[in-house]
Amino acid sequence: MEQPFIENNKHAEWIYWTGICNADRTNGLNQIKDCIDKFGFIQDFHLYSDISIALNVSIEEHKIGALYEALSDCVHLDFYEIKPSDKSLERTLMLNITFSKGTGDMKNEVIAVPG
Repeated sequence: MEQPFIENNKHAEWIYWTGICNADRTNGLNQIKDCIDKFGFIQDFHLYSDISIALNVSIEEHKIGALYEALSDCVHLDFYEIKPSDKSLERTLMLNITFSKGTGDMKNEVIAVPG
């Protein structure tokens, strides 16, 4: 007997959120990291200049609603319907955030090291 698609899909437990952060990138990243650290942990991230960041967050299913509420204080998230859960099933959250003050011309200063 063939399994339903949702059970065969290895990404079925992934959640996708997008949002816009109006704070400057440095402060915004600190606020976002603090929120995520309370409920889960960052597995991976990709920073695209100072315009956006893509985060992979590992979080238990029953903490998803609390993370959404916490992140809503610093990021304007697209609507996502939170289904109540008491499961501790590990989920992966794909979070893409755009910084409204980004210019696309991020420069990182490199300190000169003698020698």
